[in-house]
Amino acid sequence: PEWSRRIEDGGKYRICGGDLECMAKLINANTPAVAMPDLKPAAEPLVKLALTSRDPNIIAAAIYACKGTRAGLCGTISITDWAAVDADNAAMWLMMANDAVIRNDTSARDDALRRAAMAQEYDLRIPSLASVMESDLVRAQSPLLQFEIGNQLGMSNFSPILPAGFALTPYCFHGKTVESGEVRNALCDTLANKLLQHDESLVGLSIAIAIGAKLGWDASRLQVLRDEKAVGLGWAYDAFPSGNMFSCSQLAQSNLLTQNVLVKSERQIRREVVANSGKSLAELANEYRVRYPGLSK
Repeated sequence: PEWSRRIEDGGKYRICGGDLECMAKLINANTPAVAMPDLKPAAEPLVKLALTSRDPNIIAAAIYACKGTRAGLCGTISITDWAAVDADNAAMWLMMANDAVIRNDTSARDDALRRAAMAQEYDLRIPSLASVMESDLVRAQSPLLQFEIGNQLGMSNFSPILPAGFALTPYCFHGKTVESGEVRNALCDTLANKLLQHDESLVGLSIAIAIGAKLGWDASRLQVLRDEKAVGLGWAYDAFPSGNMFSCSQLAQSNLLTQNVLVKSERQIRREVVANSGKSLAELANEYRVRYPGLSK
């Protein structure tokens, strides 16, 4: 049967030496098809609540729940509703800038990025999904279905952080702007430092490193940031399943890992990895670079 063949193929899985493209191909080839329900209708009660609320956490949660569709009630709420009640939140303005990039509206993008730079707060307002993985309903499912649910929850946690890079990349590196290069560089420096101070993700760290390198930040500062990135990526590669990724023991390990990453931010995990290693950040980063040569790219 198809199921048996895929499980057998899964036993051939290898880490790929840190090659993300190789990893993605193997996962796509070896992952059994698991039918997942359409969750957008379940978002409608949340959207109804958000439309009558001034709570930015509820509005943000509704926007995340509707991500990727404007069908039904999801078509009645947008990032503009969030901006109306959370104007001092840089994370929200970075998302607003992303929307402007999609519309090819350079002026609106630049305005949103200026507002992001001036904002005092930085809060993605991502609702915690750890309780879903811990619920009796999910625990009653097979390990494979728990694994798939965990993947979906993980992607739900990850997707909100992408817009920051989407908007900043064309602005800080090669896109047209309505401002001078000096003004743009100052704004990019402010936003990169804001990401370093407040953003908990590896994506935010990577964006800050790229911008800092372009702006000529101190080499020793950049090296520390690159070491932190190497540890984050190295830990992620280590956490990837080896052997038969769909065996009972491997699925149980993967599900425990998912629970951990739903509870802790990527920055928290990186710091714990260094603390538990008994090594300095630089020493551990270099070990990962030797183990996974792709980290040096």
